[in-house]
Amino acid sequence: MPMRNTKIKIILDYNKIIPFLVDMRNLKKCIKKICEFIDAKGYLEVKLTKDAEIEKLNKDFLKLEGPTNVLSFPGDEQDFLGSICISIDAIKRESNLYMQDPKEYFYRMIVHGILHLCGFQHGDVMYNTTDSILEHIKGEGCI
Repeated sequence: MPMRNTKIKIILDYNKIIPFLVDMRNLKKCIKKICEFIDAKGYLEVKLTKDAEIEKLNKDFLKLEGPTNVLSFPGDEQDFLGSICISIDAIKRESNLYMQDPKEYFYRMIVHGILHLCGFQHGDVMYNTTDSILEHIKGEGCI
């Protein structure tokens, strides 16, 4: 099946530990497979950063203190799905805390952020959809 019209821009703020998590050549392909699974189309920005940057965004936009793992900023144009920002520091810390594979946890946060851009809210539907997508991209060789 051909890829949908999803254009992806990856912004690396913190590229020193990215190879530990994911093959960058494979990242865009996997994100496209995620978007294809839920029929999300448009331009998507994915920013990989560190705690300090995501903490600032969390405070500026959500008025919340401290870093978080992923933030989603829905697009305001028809062809712009939105932006997600992921703290690589949080991925390392939380995957260890939850005893999960860092690469799988990284993709779980990518899926989580994209689902928020598509209007999903926390709850069973979002969590079940996340699990289904992760199983799908595992089958596609992304994880």
